[in-house]
Amino acid sequence: MKAFAVASTALAAATFFAASAVAATSADPIVIKGSKFFYKTNGTEFFIKGIAYQQDVGGNGSTTVGSSTFTDPLADPVGCKRDIPLLQQLSTNTIRVYAINASQDHSQCMQMLQDAGIYLIADLSQPTISINRDTPQWNDEVYKQYTSVVDALQNYTNVLGFFAGNEVANSVNTTGASAFVKAAVRDMKAYIKQQNYRAIGVGYATADVSDIRIQLADYFNCGPAADAIDFWGYNIYSWCGNSSYSLSGYETRTEEFANYTVPAFFAEYGCNTVEPRDFTEVAALFGPDMTSVWSGGIVYEYFQEANNYGLVQINGDTASKLPDFTAYSSQIAMVTPSAVNSASYTATNTVARACPTTGVAWEAATALPPTPNQQLCSCMLPALSCIAKPNSNDTAVESLFAEVCGLVQGVCDGITANGTTGVYGAYSVCNGTEQLSWAFNAYYQNQKGTQNNDACDFNGAATTQAAASPTGSCSSLISQAGSAGTGTVTSVPSGTGSGSGSSSSGKATATKKGAAGMVTVPSFSFGMLSLGVYVMAAAMYNPTPSVLEKAEEPRDSCSTKERKKQSMDVHFKHTELFGGAIVVDLPEGFRDVSTIRQVPDNQEVYLDAAGFTSIIFDITERVRDVATDDEALRFHLHDIVESGDGVRVWRSGAVECEKLPPSTPTLHLVATLPSPPRPSSTAPAPTLILLSLLLIRFAAQDSDIVVTINVPFVPGSYDAEDVDFDKGKWGRLGEVAEKIRERVVGSFEVREWGLFGEGE
Repeated sequence: MKAFAVASTALAAATFFAASAVAATSADPIVIKGSKFFYKTNGTEFFIKGIAYQQDVGGNGSTTVGSSTFTDPLADPVGCKRDIPLLQQLSTNTIRVYAINASQDHSQCMQMLQDAGIYLIADLSQPTISINRDTPQWNDEVYKQYTSVVDALQNYTNVLGFFAGNEVANSVNTTGASAFVKAAVRDMKAYIKQQNYRAIGVGYATADVSDIRIQLADYFNCGPAADAIDFWGYNIYSWCGNSSYSLSGYETRTEEFANYTVPAFFAEYGCNTVEPRDFTEVAALFGPDMTSVWSGGIVYEYFQEANNYGLVQINGDTASKLPDFTAYSSQIAMVTPSAVNSASYTATNTVARACPTTGVAWEAATALPPTPNQQLCSCMLPALSCIAKPNSNDTAVESLFAEVCGLVQGVCDGITANGTTGVYGAYSVCNGTEQLSWAFNAYYQNQKGTQNNDACDFNGAATTQAAASPTGSCSSLISQAGSAGTGTVTSVPSGTGSGSGSSSSGKATATKKGAAGMVTVPSFSFGMLSLGVYVMAAAMYNPTPSVLEKAEEPRDSCSTKERKKQSMDVHFKHTELFGGAIVVDLPEGFRDVSTIRQVPDNQEVYLDAAGFTSIIFDITERVRDVATDDEALRFHLHDIVESGDGVRVWRSGAVECEKLPPSTPTLHLVATLPSPPRPSSTAPAPTLILLSLLLIRFAAQDSDIVVTINVPFVPGSYDAEDVDFDKGKWGRLGEVAEKIRERVVGSFEVREWGLFGEGE
């Protein structure tokens, strides 16, 4: 059981406020020169001795989902008065706050921090308004959130800088989101300059992911200086227990950043796999091996929470020191980093990194999304003849995007946002309702002169209006965007950032989440099976070569005979999932969908070369409120298909994965479900979909892995006379599904148990 030491808050507070009496009326701003921070007035080098200071908001790589509520610690003067003396005992000169409520008053806390000589690095996002790695967007809503935080804090001279993102990309298949974060960096830098605010740096806090750490550092540093980060934050937890400069990887990381052109520091550190933490890495971070490259770091975290990273336990108005507080206090008190003076310092790291090339190891293009422009979006809506009705729920809107974008090629070009291809529609910067209206109108205009009298209906979700002709500045903006929405808008209204970004110069074939390409409007959740079905459906319903652009021939050129042959000739290859943490045998010719579009980081999705069968691996939280594993299996089935209508389970039972511990519960079922609704098309629809579901349960890791093999029975791909499920006749496609399932069961192996978060 952990020991608690109650701080003498009264004594610490008395010391603090005595010091406050002689504090300067404003803090000496921290400025950047080359790859170092300096005090502006006296030129002394500034090393960050920081603490992450916020409760209940995702740090340490965590994500807060589904709640818009959070506690802004800088709007809590009582908490600041309690905590700042303790921060001073930890020699703190910087705090990091992950979410700011710009509408609240921060003056009292900021003054107390200033009096204590403590600076602030603030993240610009908040839990429900940020750049999501799975469905990234840089639109007017996120832009407004970011600028509101800048506006709220810019006047305080103890604001050191802002983070435009935190661990947004955490795998190769989420690196495409980096284009959107870099656009945010560009636009916030431009906004600060345009508003004539003092120079405040804008940076990014990265995850320590071996597959992409170099590419990320290169990408945010490359290109025009106006687009690049001003500083680089590194969330790193590789020094655990009694490690060393070499064993922890600190030595290698230092070598990698030796020639970086901007300041780099640890935006989070403090591994807790060995408890209590002894913080021996502090001596290395502020020692001679690292201070020429790194400008200090921020320990995670002040407040004790469920993840056990806290230095202090809060009970009401009382702050109790934890063992980690004492250990860190003793370590940080001993450091004396060797500093240089700004006047005698000449930056030698002056060459920015080269931008990484897009490919299998990196998915972010150098072309960035355009700057959000609320005036453009406001001008667009009245000019439309068909618009979306307000107040649709997320699920309905998600479905509507999938429907309208799949009806006719090109109707969603104006709202496409693809960070991998660098193709961005002019209206991709608008909010979800505005973008849906644009898509509805594009389809409505396309259908004029046809017999389609319901082109502006979409089951009551759309309505017509009298379109107004744009005038004045609206006329110019709409003209720049172009009739297809693929032009480049160079006009930027007063009060917004000045980066024009890159707009579409070609065409993108895409639908909302579920098509060939990536339209990220807006961010919605998407069911596991739906992802597989819609990826598959994009290949079937879209008449253009789409998802499988690298296949040897388009799907439509594959004859019935060839399809049947493909369905029987199944050869397997060893495949690494989740960065090699899991290995399994999958059919040759199946393509990793993450090389085509973004996939949630808890999923791996594979699709066959003909665009038919999909295999999905999904890591989920373990279902607890069930009495048996069989009930858990049924729970996942119902969660996947969302409805029992037309779903028939033909068989189920327990199986054994040979390469997993013998006690690992593993269950399997086979079901059929009706073909999902689809837009009108001349392409054949599936008669039904065969679902082979495998559930692997890991109690110690509190995780379930759900594997689904989705096989659409499309006319022409099977012999109807060979299929009669009531009589146990599965046909060739059913045999293939069973063969794949058996191979997955026999080869499934976990090689890195840390995938499930052990030790975090």
